[in-house]
Amino acid sequence: MDIDEGNGKKGRMHFDEMRSIDKMRVIEKKGYREVLTPREEIEAGLKHYLSL
Repeated sequence: MDIDEGNGKKGRMHFDEMRSIDKMRVIEKKGYREVLTPREEIEAGLKHYLSL
């Protein structure tokens, strides 16, 4: 699923590559990207992918 990022670029979420993330393993130096795509739209895309 393509998503809009705060830097004016498009990003791609790969639902088939999603996994849980251990809080202790997040590398804070890499920073975080602001996601502009509404949460509801992402959730709908995931539900569609999972055929729910």
